[in-house]
Amino acid sequence: MTEYQPGVCNINQNESRKRYISGGLGFLLAAVSAILYGFQGMSTQYLLAVLIFSVFGSMGFIQGRKNFCIAYASQGTRKTGEETEEIKDDSSLSADRKTALKTGLEAFISGLLITLAVHLFFMII
Repeated sequence: MTEYQPGVCNINQNESRKRYISGGLGFLLAAVSAILYGFQGMSTQYLLAVLIFSVFGSMGFIQGRKNFCIAYASQGTRKTGEETEEIKDDSSLSADRKTALKTGLEAFISGLLITLAVHLFFMII
């Protein structure tokens, strides 16, 4: 069992595993979209799909690595045991929401960088 730490950890290992799986699915879909982008005339719709799926994949992997769920933080809950618990302490809520914002920003920037790399790769070849 993973212990709850405000702003650091709000999910258990089983929940982290789910985030890794969703992140892997996001990256798989980003890869398919990147291939379609490269071989379908570099259409903007496929590049947008690469961005969306890359952000989704990054978000899953970052949350899994950190044992931290953005959705739980925004709802004011945690799942470090078997049950989802409400967080009542204001300072803990604030720390979780700050980490959620930072994690979301990290995922968005990662997705943008992946998308830029895909675009540049197909511009070069």
